[in-house]
Amino acid sequence: MSHHERHPQMMDSINELSRQDFLQWSYILHYVQSDEPWKYPEHQHQGYFEWVYVMSGEVEHWVEKQKFSLKSGDLLVLGEQVHHEIRGQDFSFANLMIPVDVWQEVMDFLFYDDPFGDVRSCTGAVTTLPFGAREPFRMSLEFLFRRQQSQEGERYFRRFLMELLLGEDWFFSTKKPAPPGIPGWWTDLERQVDELEHLPSGAKELADWAARSREHVSRTCQKSTGLSPSSWLNQKRVERAALMLKKTNRSVTEIAELSGFGNLSHFYRLFRQAHGLPPRAYRQQHGEAPAVR
Repeated sequence: MSHHERHPQMMDSINELSRQDFLQWSYILHYVQSDEPWKYPEHQHQGYFEWVYVMSGEVEHWVEKQKFSLKSGDLLVLGEQVHHEIRGQDFSFANLMIPVDVWQEVMDFLFYDDPFGDVRSCTGAVTTLPFGAREPFRMSLEFLFRRQQSQEGERYFRRFLMELLLGEDWFFSTKKPAPPGIPGWWTDLERQVDELEHLPSGAKELADWAARSREHVSRTCQKSTGLSPSSWLNQKRVERAALMLKKTNRSVTEIAELSGFGNLSHFYRLFRQAHGLPPRAYRQQHGEAPAVR
C-alpha cells in the first residue's frame, strides 16, 4: 500500500506550491513512502528549494535528465529552478522545502557563502550522512514535522540550519553530479568506497568491487578524477589520516595503519605532498584532541 503523508495545508500537487505558502512559515516538511512502484512527474518549484533525505530503500531522482540513485542515508539538495522527477518502490523519504530568502537570511547572519553555490540553480548535490549522524538527523526532521506551522517549529528550524552549518562536517561534503561521460556505476562506486571501513588495497581489488575489468576501471578513474586507481586510493587514505590526526589522539603509526598504509615512510611522503606538512606538524596546527606522545 502506498502512503503519502503531507502537511495539512499542502496543495494536492507539490509542484503547485507557491511562495504564498511561505508568507507566514519558514519551511514545509512532508514524508513519502510506498511499497509499490511510485512516480512523481517532472516539475519545478518557484520561491523555494528542497532537500530529499532517503530513510529507507532506494529512490531514483532525475534532475535535468540526469539520474541520481539515492540510497538510505543520502541527502539530495535541489535548486529552485531545476526540473526534476522522482521514481521508486519500497522506499521512504523526507522532503523539506525551504524558501530561498529564509536560507539566504541564515547565510547572511552567519557571514557564510552558500555551500551549494546558488540554491536557485543548483542541479543536485548529494551527501551521504555518516551512520552516527543519521538518527539525530531523522529525529530533528521528525521534531520539525510535528511542530511545523508553530512558533516553536520556526525557532527550532533556524537553530537546526545553524547547527548543521556550524557543527556538521558531513554537511559540506556534498558531491556534484559526475561530468558528462562518467558512468553511474563509477559515481556509485565512489560513494561506496567513502563508506568502507577498509579501503580496497589497489586497482585489482577496486575492479573486483566494481565487477568490471581492471583496464575499464583504470580508464574511468583517470577520466573522472585525473588519477590512476592507486593514486586515487592513496588520496583517500591521506584524507582519512588527516581527519584522524585532527579528531583523535591515536598515534601517527596507528593512524597510518588504520588508513591502509603498510609503509610508514610512504605515508609520510604522501601526506607531506598533500598537506605541505608532516603528520605530527599537521596535528600540532589542526588537532582538536590531545595527541599521544
